[in-house]
Amino acid sequence: WAERGVAGVFFAPVEHHPVRAAVNRAVVERLRHRGLAVVLLDRDICEFPERSDEDLVAIDDFFAGFELAAHVLERGCTRLAFIARPAFPETTDLRVAGARAAVERVAKARLDFVVCEPGERARVEVLLKRVRPDAIIASNDATAARLLQTLRELGRDVPRDTKVAGFDDVRYASLLAPSLTTMRQPCEALGAAAVETMLGRLRQPRMPARRVLLRAELVVRAST
Repeated sequence: WAERGVAGVFFAPVEHHPVRAAVNRAVVERLRHRGLAVVLLDRDICEFPERSDEDLVAIDDFFAGFELAAHVLERGCTRLAFIARPAFPETTDLRVAGARAAVERVAKARLDFVVCEPGERARVEVLLKRVRPDAIIASNDATAARLLQTLRELGRDVPRDTKVAGFDDVRYASLLAPSLTTMRQPCEALGAAAVETMLGRLRQPRMPARRVLLRAELVVRAST
């Protein structure tokens, strides 16, 4: 790569892999061995709550979780569930931690963290019976979309019986039935911040690692 004039690499760490931490570290170490600057995108190469020595550009996942939970709490919800698929990334840990921080500020409110496939009707039905959630926060919009379908199959009305929200604001989020409340990632601003971070790293390769966290935008739609 050096022969091609490459000086730095943007790397979005692998998510769904049985030994993803080892894989991600190996990738970064190989890039470093080649003398390349590395800027991580969206998530760290370490498992929560560890932190690597690499620059990272991402949304503030902790505050995003806090703000989304605060939103459904303000809607009168007190029994919250946070659902994520197995092998979820460390960004989900941050979002759950933020949601818990919001719940802890409200008397008699609670939050249950559930790991399961949102399309597994039996597992979702157990969640509904055990937790009786009046709001479910999904770790991302894809999980929320599948959950909406499962809730509909189980005869659950959203948002009357259970409010549902997600993260990312993917293109189809507004087209779901009902349209999905979510946290919008500022993609253009993230791209600009990543470039600025890389240029700074190239100018000062020995400076301490930085974490550039941008605020996500709460987008309220019919699902809450």
